[in-house]
Amino acid sequence: MAITDPQAVSFANQYVRTRADQMTRTYYRAKELLDVWDALGLSPKFPNNPAEIVVDGSPDDGRTPISGQRVQQLVETYLRAVVNDLDANGKLKLNILLAIQTNGTD
Repeated sequence: MAITDPQAVSFANQYVRTRADQMTRTYYRAKELLDVWDALGLSPKFPNNPAEIVVDGSPDDGRTPISGQRVQQLVETYLRAVVNDLDANGKLKLNILLAIQTNGTD
């Protein structure tokens, strides 16, 4: 039976497909970052220490300074976990996103 309820169709298009797009983009951007991180051996350049701050001019332009610890948390704890989760079980979760998304791989 086809789903034709206007509210359901609208929800699928406005929320389900767009979130699958966003999550697919996040996966591919995370994979790219991890590939560069690993290829360049960047982990040792960011000590897992909250006192080691990246000197990037952030205090001068209003951005919050980030520490080596925060970089490690983002890359090794969060992004690697996201990629591993979507890649697990033969890319089961990634394949769900790919079947729904329409623009996430651009």
